[in-house]
Amino acid sequence: MKPEKIDFVILWVDETDPNWLEDKKKFVPSTQDDVSETRYRNWDNLQYFFRGVEAFAPWVNNIFFITCGHIPSWLNTDHPKLKIVNHKDYMPSDCLPTFNSNPIELMLNRITELSEKFVLFNDDMFLIKKAEPTDFFSHGLPCDSAFLHIHSVSPTKMELYSSLQATGIINKYFEMKKSIFGNFSKWFTPLYGKQMLKTLYLLPCKAFPEIRQIHLPYSYLKSTFDTLWEKEADLLMDTCHNRYRTKFDYSHWTMRNWQIAAGEFWPRRAGFGKNFVLTDEDAFNKCIDYMRSPKGTAICINDADISYETFMRYKKAINEQLDHLLPQKSKFEL
Repeated sequence: MKPEKIDFVILWVDETDPNWLEDKKKFVPSTQDDVSETRYRNWDNLQYFFRGVEAFAPWVNNIFFITCGHIPSWLNTDHPKLKIVNHKDYMPSDCLPTFNSNPIELMLNRITELSEKFVLFNDDMFLIKKAEPTDFFSHGLPCDSAFLHIHSVSPTKMELYSSLQATGIINKYFEMKKSIFGNFSKWFTPLYGKQMLKTLYLLPCKAFPEIRQIHLPYSYLKSTFDTLWEKEADLLMDTCHNRYRTKFDYSHWTMRNWQIAAGEFWPRRAGFGKNFVLTDEDAFNKCIDYMRSPKGTAICINDADISYETFMRYKKAINEQLDHLLPQKSKFEL
């Protein structure tokens, strides 16, 4: 039996490129779009993504490296599993240039060579332990953890609005109770542990309040993107014309929510990985401890609105720990 093809996808931008910076300034809007510098701050650790893939997921079919033309000087572009894709290769010209990751991700299904099964990484996500294909896809379905969720929306947290937009779409097409009870064993499983409690608490809701977004590598079916584009092309295209993030953007979470609401996923243990938002010393120390003794397969290390001095200190320590985990240069590096 042939192993199924699973591709990895990662987006990257070189925020030091003067031409990119000039374009970025040219298109800065005067609205409430998200132009936070933390979205582009360089952690100088992309090589550890590739090292993690080679060490812990050598079975991957191809890695699609999505860029506006930026290529790290150390990247081995001749690696047979590396596919470099420019935004202009698959995105309409009237959506470019873009400084908004949402359009770049929403249109991934336009990449012809991309496999039906793929895993979307952000450049702050790393594999830190051995991963099997079944960590991402099982029984022909993307692996995920489904929890109901609700929280107050902060005016400074763009991603929270994106989550609510994604929730609105599934409430348009699915009845929550039918969706959950029709896939009961996928919503209520020992794999989720105490995370199930919030789902139980929110079960009386008439509609999906929200599905908790988990900042870890996302498993997707390309056909899910096709389905959403068939049903909501106008809404998605509106987002694709936003060069910067807005509160009204739809994101790839719309596709994730759809897979969950439709029951087109397979349950994955809640401890698959851990996301750390580096807002303070406590979060930073917990992140370092987790990397020293990895309990999960993947980690996401989110930048936050911290000072430059704090950022540089965190960056040094985190990259040292990544190098301790993955000291060997990969074949993706020159």
